[in-house]
Amino acid sequence: MSKIVYRGCTCLALALVDIVILSNAQDCFAAAEGDIEHLKLIVTAHQANRAAIDTCQGRAEIESTFADINGPVLQDSFLVEFLSDCRREVTRWTWTHDERYVREGLEFNGEPIPKTVSEPVNAMTTRMGYYHRAPSITTREGERLCTLVIWPLERARRSYEGCFDPMWYLTGHKTLCTDDLVERLVFLYRRVKNEGDQRIKATREGDGVILELDWGTVLNRHTFSLVRGGNVVKYFGRDQNSTDRREWTYEQKNGVWVPKTFVSNYKTDSPEFLGNTSRTWKVTFVENIVNERIPLSEFSLKALGYNSSEQLEDRREYHAPIYDNTRTWDERILREIEALPAPAPYEELPLDFAPPLLGKPLPE
Repeated sequence: MSKIVYRGCTCLALALVDIVILSNAQDCFAAAEGDIEHLKLIVTAHQANRAAIDTCQGRAEIESTFADINGPVLQDSFLVEFLSDCRREVTRWTWTHDERYVREGLEFNGEPIPKTVSEPVNAMTTRMGYYHRAPSITTREGERLCTLVIWPLERARRSYEGCFDPMWYLTGHKTLCTDDLVERLVFLYRRVKNEGDQRIKATREGDGVILELDWGTVLNRHTFSLVRGGNVVKYFGRDQNSTDRREWTYEQKNGVWVPKTFVSNYKTDSPEFLGNTSRTWKVTFVENIVNERIPLSEFSLKALGYNSSEQLEDRREYHAPIYDNTRTWDERILREIEALPAPAPYEELPLDFAPPLLGKPLPE
């Protein structure tokens, strides 16, 4: 009987906070002369594409595999149906667990890993919260209950499974950015311009820009495509005990580039723990509908499947736990969506990358 403790290899990959880029011809990098100004090309293309996306909806299939030298240990397949209004920064999705394979004898903290699939989860994120409608549970009396819990937004961003936002595959933590992609590139640009950091290099190769960060024991590379919306298409990360390879493909819908596939393969070498292990995460967008109007009613408690007999609890900081009727909460959600100023992070280039104003008249 094998006894394996799974600690989430993907989280280790996300800890590589420095952004990056990849190329197969590694020998070319030594000869290529870097120019950090190439980051402006990425930001300009990325912002133009991102600003043109108002709404996005569709379906995605996800495959997750955790394996060791003897083959798969744990395999799961999921289906996600999603709706996202980028202008209001609100996304709702249904996460369905389709299939599960568990190697015989697999345990976690001394308990067998269940082989049954979990129930579907309905969830939503707004600018101010993460709404999670938990699957049904059975009480001691045999009653089936559901609970809607409102968590801080950061809880959704930290999660790899169970949470979904199509824009995460353009900007955000799925690209190994700890924050917005453009903000991160601006940060790296300033490190080079203001501090002369020579460990950060940007090189141009055809229609791509390669950003490389070499910290000695940690290496990160990203390759961005200037003809596919300034989006990242490849990534390679390496430290002393692990490698992380990621690839993206995109398709053009209504004149903008949106994700089509995403594959992450994270490998570790820890002989004192599990030995050689790998975690593969594959996302295939089987349907992408871009810039079609989504009614606000799609972002409500009713759309989440909530009914008045269920418990509702707000666990956000600075929000006292409140139990209220559906109408009041839906009105509150609408305020979270509409009351704040319209987001404009993709409307204007950062000052570092904007055209020079010297010699031009000041704007009104």
